[in-house]
Parts: sequence; C-alpha cells; structure tokens
Amino acid sequence: MTSDLHPATIAEIAEAARTWARECGELASRLRTPELAVSFKDARQRNPVTAADRAVEARLRTLVHEHFPRHAVLGEEQAAGEHPGLPATLWVVDPIDGTANYSCGLLFWAVSIGVLHRRVPVAAAIYTPAGPGGPAVYHARRGGGAFCEDTPLAVRPNPRPEPATLIAVPGSWPRLFRLDPPLRRAPGEPRVLGSIAVELALTAAGVFQWALFGSPHLWDVAAGILLVQEAGGSVLQRQGRRWERFERFELPPRPWFARPEPPLARLSRWQAPLLCANPTLAAFVATHLHLRWLLLRRALRLWHQFRQPRRERSQ
Repeated sequence: MTSDLHPATIAEIAEAARTWARECGELASRLRTPELAVSFKDARQRNPVTAADRAVEARLRTLVHEHFPRHAVLGEEQAAGEHPGLPATLWVVDPIDGTANYSCGLLFWAVSIGVLHRRVPVAAAIYTPAGPGGPAVYHARRGGGAFCEDTPLAVRPNPRPEPATLIAVPGSWPRLFRLDPPLRRAPGEPRVLGSIAVELALTAAGVFQWALFGSPHLWDVAAGILLVQEAGGSVLQRQGRRWERFERFELPPRPWFARPEPPLARLSRWQAPLLCANPTLAAFVATHLHLRWLLLRRALRLWHQFRQPRRERSQ
C-alpha cells in the first residue's frame, strides 16, 4: 500500500524516530535501578508499569510535539485524548515494551516507535539493549528497506518450517491455536521472549522463521509490522475465520451497548492475531493454523470493550 506522504517527508520522520528511539532507550536504561518501583494497571497484577515507562513516553510526546506539531501521539501509558477525528499522521509509541523483563533486569525489552499515515505504517524504530552486539536500533521506512543500525535486514527464506529453527509464539499458543498435521509435526522451536517488539525485530532479522501473536495491542506492533514488511516478509491478520494480508490498522467495531467514543480512542482498542514470515512460509503456516474457541474469544473481547469505559470512569 502506498502513502500520499512525500518520500522526503517519510525519510525525515524515519530519521527522527530512529534518533529518538535511541535517546529514549538510553534514558530507560539509566532509569532502571534496583530501587525502581513497579505498580500494576490491572487487578490481577499482570500488567506492570514503572516511572520509567511514563518518563519515556512523556519525553517522546515532547519531542514529537516540538518537531512535528501537526502530528498526534498515541501511547500505551496515556489516554488517547479528545481528538475530533483521526489525525492524518500518528506516532504510536510503546515506551517500554516488555516492562516485566525490564523491571527484572532481563534485556529483552524495547522502546517502540511506529508512525502511521492514514493508519498505514510508514516509519518505524525499535531500540533494544539485546541487539546482536549490544544496544541497537532496528528501523525502517516505507519503500526504504529495514535495518539494524546500518545492516540491511531480511526475513528467513525457508519455504517450509525447519524443525530446529526458532519460532516466536505466545506462551498460551497451544490453547489458543490448533495446528493441522503438516504444521504440527514440525512447527519449529518455540520461544517466548516477553516483548512483542523485540520478537518482530528479530523476525525481520531472520532470527525467527515465523512469529505468531495472539492479541497484540496497536502500540505493540505498529513499528514491528513495517520492519517485517520492509525486510521482505508478509504480515497476515486474522479476520474472522481467515488469515488476510495486513494493509492498515482498521477501527475495531463498536459494540451496540458501548458508549460512543472518539475515533482515536476507538483505534487505541485495536487488537488482532498476527502471523509474520516470508510470504511462502506465511501462506503455509496460515493454511494449517486455526483459532480455537472463536465465538468464546469474540464474546470475551466484547465484554472487555464494554467494561473498559466503566473502569476508566472509576479511576
């Protein structure tokens, strides 16, 4: 899918995202201390947040507003705000993807910046301390390729799963997905890193032969999707009973019983299963990979969407 942004504008945005991802990644590294306090955004205490998450997002918002005042920012740690419509250009930031890893000292975390134009990813930058030789920025721009620092990236080319080669999957994937025998016999060696952004970057780099994500949020994947695409990969999104090529982030349907909400807040609720690999391998895996309990999952998602505004009002 093409963008109506001028290539020079995309290049400027992409360079800024790359620079700011490194700056904010280094900021996050400095803020991680043994005294770092961890709180939780949910009653089950499975969604941690730290002062570093908030500080990094605040810095990114300041940088975008100073240099691109007409652009909007959507981050994980701050509400979408009251926008009358969808901004043409939107910076989607996850200040620390993999907060649990970060707070415990495990290096699989990332600062993820994805820039959307009319909901299509056009620029991406992911900083991680777990690069091939230490801290690194994985970055891409639409039509310009994907890189780790200055090294071009390419997805792994094998047309069928290799039994001893890594795959990135959710920890609950046997419960959420059913595999047909051609895939079940040798899907690959599963790994769960605890950071979707890192897993997408490593898929673009050819470390993972394919990657599966059960229900990621917009900020988890806004940058990584473009990295995989620009590295020659295919990104498929689950639509009902089919895997279809990802084109753009669509607004999720609004349940009839939910209150009206601004378009940007609605976009922030985007979630969908994703599958990433080279085009031939992605088509093979998609043919033999099926969601379990589809109706139950839909009902639970609708209930969550109904409950979310009530929780926001109570906070």
